[in-house]
Parts: sequence; structure tokens; C-alpha cells
Amino acid sequence: MMKSVFEIPDKIRRGKKGSIRIDVLEKVHQQMVCVYDIKTGRSGLSPARIGEISKSVAKHFGAANFTIIEIRPNSSINGSY
Repeated sequence: MMKSVFEIPDKIRRGKKGSIRIDVLEKVHQQMVCVYDIKTGRSGLSPARIGEISKSVAKHFGAANFTIIEIRPNSSINGSY
């Protein structure tokens, strides 16, 4: 199951203090969640941001195991480097 918004849209308004938004979430099974954070700029995931995501995933999904992966898409159209 892939989701593009972490919160339930009709329950939490965008930008509400204390809420977070993630790029992609995949609930692999009952106790495993993968979070994909897409980065297009120079900055990466900070330890503080990883902590925010981890805390929210554990709270909302009760997952015992989760993986947070930083994705950096290649800007090349033909896939060459």
C-alpha cells in the first residue's frame, strides 16, 4: 500500500503545528513500514528529521520495524551519468 500523505487529510489540516508530511509510505506488513524521502536539493535527512519520522510512524502505524530511505532521483533524461 503506497501513500503520498502521512496524515489523514480530512482530520489534520496541512501545516498544522506538530504534524509532519512525508513523501511516500509503504506498509509492507503489520509490523514493517518503509518511508521513502525524496530529496532534490543538496540537503539530506537530518538526525532530527529522522527522529520525527520514526516517532510518527511508530505512533500512527504501531510498526515494530521501519526503514527510512533517502531517495535522490537522477536528473538525467536518458539515465546516463
